[in-house]
Amino acid sequence: MLSLVGMMHAWKFANSDTSLNIPLLDWLAGEPVAGGWENLVPAWPFAVAYAFIAGLLLFTHRFGIPAKTNGL
Repeated sequence: MLSLVGMMHAWKFANSDTSLNIPLLDWLAGEPVAGGWENLVPAWPFAVAYAFIAGLLLFTHRFGIPAKTNGL
C-alpha cells in the first residue's frame, strides 16, 4: 500500500532538496490532478512488482525442496 500511494517511490529531486509528490493525497484534499489514474498513483508499477513478489513468496513452499535439518 505504501508503494501504491507513493510514499516509497514518489520522491522528486529539486535544486537543493527532495520533495514528496503524492497526487492521490492532493486529489483527496480536493485539488485538481492532471492526467488519468496513472498520474493519480505514480508508483503503480512498483506496487504491482511488490505484489507479484509477495505472491511468489506465499507459494514458494509448492516449488521448493524442503531442507534436511539435524533436529535443530
